[in-house]
Amino acid sequence: NIEKYADRSPSKPSVEDKNSVEGLFWEHDGTIVHKWHHYLPVYERFLNKHKAAPVKFLEIGVSKGGSLSLWRKYFGPDATIYGVDIDPRCEEYDGVDAQVRIGSQDNVNFMSGVVEEMGGVDIVVDDGSHISKHIRSTFNTIFPLMNDGGIYIVEDLHAAYWPKFGGGYQSSKSFLSDISQMYDDM
Repeated sequence: NIEKYADRSPSKPSVEDKNSVEGLFWEHDGTIVHKWHHYLPVYERFLNKHKAAPVKFLEIGVSKGGSLSLWRKYFGPDATIYGVDIDPRCEEYDGVDAQVRIGSQDNVNFMSGVVEEMGGVDIVVDDGSHISKHIRSTFNTIFPLMNDGGIYIVEDLHAAYWPKFGGGYQSSKSFLSDISQMYDDM
């Protein structure tokens, strides 16, 4: 896990494509981007086809605001980018590189209202509370509202194994049990 600070970033690996998610991450200067660096090539693989397109992107969990800047650089000026966070301090990032809305990810009316305000959603990155019941509520609310061909990413699913996040090994309350059921249903 790397929080990239402008004044003390880890040494940069050699990245061929400076416009890839990874290249933009390592070149980022400014607000903190809090991402596990091994996610970056995965993002590139699945999100590359949406670069420089009028994509509608929603990130749950604004944190220090840096990832919204990263996504703006990656998707370009025609993208509709929103961030959602429960922390009112994140409101300072509203209108900088994205629109930020303050509310809980497990509030069905709030989340569906954000998607409606966006005019739909193509890509969701859930990096919010990591609490299984919140992930489940958000997924159940947003997934049916997604545009055809949409991409839904949930970060940090390792937390689904932790009881304090509403999960546990082979727990039926863990969001991983929901994923298992989805596989079975398919």
